[in-house]
Amino acid sequence: MKRTLMLLSALCIFVFSCDLSAQSNPTDTLVAFSIKKEAIENSKVMDLLNVLTNVIGPRLTNSKGMAAANVWSQKTLASYGLKTQVEPWGEFGRGWDVKSFRAAVTAPYAFQLIAYPKAWSPATNGVVKGKILYINEKSLDELKAKYAGKLKNTIILLGEKIKVEPSFEAAAKRRTDSELLAMANASEEKEARTSWRIQFRSSPGYATYVERLKIFSWVNEQQPAIILDGGTSSTRMQSRNSGVVTVQSANVSLVDGSDIFGRNNPKPYDVKPPFIAPQVTMAAEQFNQIVEIIRSGKDVVFECELQVEWQTKDTKGYNTIAEWEGTDLKDEVVMIGAHMDSWHGSTGATDNAVGCAVMMEAVRILKQLDIKPRRTIRVGLWSAEEQGLLGSRHYVENHLKDSVSTKHGYEKFSVYYNLDNGGGQIRGIHMQGNNGAAPLFRQWLEPFRVWNVSTISLEKTGSTDHVAFDEAGLPGFQFIQDPLEYEPKTWHTNMDNYDHVIPQDMQRNAAIIAYFAYQSAMRDEKIPRK
Repeated sequence: MKRTLMLLSALCIFVFSCDLSAQSNPTDTLVAFSIKKEAIENSKVMDLLNVLTNVIGPRLTNSKGMAAANVWSQKTLASYGLKTQVEPWGEFGRGWDVKSFRAAVTAPYAFQLIAYPKAWSPATNGVVKGKILYINEKSLDELKAKYAGKLKNTIILLGEKIKVEPSFEAAAKRRTDSELLAMANASEEKEARTSWRIQFRSSPGYATYVERLKIFSWVNEQQPAIILDGGTSSTRMQSRNSGVVTVQSANVSLVDGSDIFGRNNPKPYDVKPPFIAPQVTMAAEQFNQIVEIIRSGKDVVFECELQVEWQTKDTKGYNTIAEWEGTDLKDEVVMIGAHMDSWHGSTGATDNAVGCAVMMEAVRILKQLDIKPRRTIRVGLWSAEEQGLLGSRHYVENHLKDSVSTKHGYEKFSVYYNLDNGGGQIRGIHMQGNNGAAPLFRQWLEPFRVWNVSTISLEKTGSTDHVAFDEAGLPGFQFIQDPLEYEPKTWHTNMDNYDHVIPQDMQRNAAIIAYFAYQSAMRDEKIPRK
């Protein structure tokens, strides 16, 4: 009785302080207020984030860090009263951890490098020390004519000098009203992030990029001691500057250089990959510094030692799955999720420990409020998102729909909500062309209008785990978020750490997702499908 009186008192305060014109159900209004109150005043979300990032550290798929994150998330969600398991989804490949790494230039003068080994790079053969050979030939034929038979056991600096320019705008930003209005007015056909590969194939730079990949493949096959670059291997971005380094996967010689996205191309985490030279990426400014020293006619002496540890006993991939059983509609499922794997140059805070911490906090909030969901609420914390949404795709194939047929749970599945565009506050939701769900979501966002959360956009977005559900014909959604410094500074870089996350944004995100999960679990019908 005391708790009920407190909630009713809080509701009265809420009624006088907020516009409730779109909130026709008093119960929903009370729940929205209670969720927001718990999310802000008793938040645990930054504590969860701290464990995932600072305590556990990087979580490359099948690494020791990822295994620790699976165990911790399972135990934590179980402590909230959920039924949990670390579930294998299929074969992935070798795990990889850095034991020790150092890299420096020792002559013509000494300086420490801002440098990182690429994921799944082999160890060096002890300490590698010697003169750097700079290779910047534009064609494979030219390269072969000059260096055939001369590259084995050499230290190679590969690639063009990187353009570094001053930034006259702040790295972090919120979405403006005009940007959100443009998203709200966008048509279903406009796809914000799903078609970049198609666009890249038709771009003027594609042929040059393919030629560079062919050059890398040939250089790698000559078995050099190590290959160094300035972090320009990504197709969607230029190299960052100011000491921010993009740290991703070791490159592997391609089976077919004409199809750089081919699924048959070998992966560095394969159990038995082709030869891979040790690979290190460094800050753009230091890459350019070395190039200029060499161009001046002086030798640059480089020294490096990389020790790694391979995990080969268990090559399966794993997701953490947690379930809160519903009541009268318990056979139907509402699912929320985010990917827990990360790159290794930092602790993967904005990509995507923030998403995992928010999802865990959302169910903690609902549990704390003693909500009795009608549908089962399920949490999925995925692995191998960075390698192609593998954890979520295999989950869908194993439990919902594969290439042949639908599974038992397909018709009972209501909706999946995902968070994976950095640490910025939610400002709305991408509808993936699902017009039928728009009126529901517009109403559910209303309690959060005071936080400037209201945008409903028909445009599709890709490259996150909701795609696995959407492509299976299930309602799968990614929220619209403020970009903050995600693309220019933290996405896949050595700066992706805890200090670049804003607590208030995390608290608000947890409240919004908790309310969406609540509403989806309590309504009479499942979420409409396209």
